[in-house]
Amino acid sequence: NARTNGCVRSASEPTSGGEARLRYRLAVLDHDDTAVNSSKTIHHLAHCEFMKEMRPKESVVTLEGWFEKNHAPGISAFFQEELKLTPVEQVREYEIWRSYSSKITPEFYPGFLQALAKYKARGGIIAVVSHSEADSIRRHYLVQKPVMPDGSVLVPDYIYGWTNEKTQTKPHPWPVQHLCEQTGTQPGDVLVLDDLSPGIQMARSAGAVPAAACWGHDIPTIRQYMSEHCDHICHSVSEFEALLLSTVD
Repeated sequence: NARTNGCVRSASEPTSGGEARLRYRLAVLDHDDTAVNSSKTIHHLAHCEFMKEMRPKESVVTLEGWFEKNHAPGISAFFQEELKLTPVEQVREYEIWRSYSSKITPEFYPGFLQALAKYKARGGIIAVVSHSEADSIRRHYLVQKPVMPDGSVLVPDYIYGWTNEKTQTKPHPWPVQHLCEQTGTQPGDVLVLDDLSPGIQMARSAGAVPAAACWGHDIPTIRQYMSEHCDHICHSVSEFEALLLSTVD
């Protein structure tokens, strides 16, 4: 596997099955709270432990508040501008988060992997663009039960995880632009699925098609944003599957 700029690329290439052409040749997927239920089981819990250890006298953002902070202003701005974490605190925040993320495997939402398997079997290219780390994301896929028609485990073709190169992460368009270059895909043939604004902003800036994943949480401010900025709203995994497998004449 090739690993560059937080990206892991699968050695396998998708194959076409000769059916009607998929509307979206490339699916760019968020991971946390889009593919897996992870803020509740990993990220927010790790942050709560950090606050208890390092700032025991301060209040801790609720789970709903955690989603809102990740939505806007974004997790980096929340840590640096609102909490104003010191360099020592930033290191400790990462250590605790990494401890949680390396030990806990979050569950995929029911039907999500099966939808991706159908898409990949028909020639679709699957990429993950996330603020989590690429090795953790890959592990989450590898430990799942086989769902591909040939009895293999589904692995995304590309994984773009967190990198210190800020312009190469959401909300910047670089991940989609780079994927288009790597796969020879036009931005209009790219479907971007995310549950928060950074991924939607990335899609818009790159000229891709943004879709909202609304099954991981139900927060009015986020729902309103998605309704105003997304081309498609997917209230369930089954609605996402229908969109993912849609075809053109």
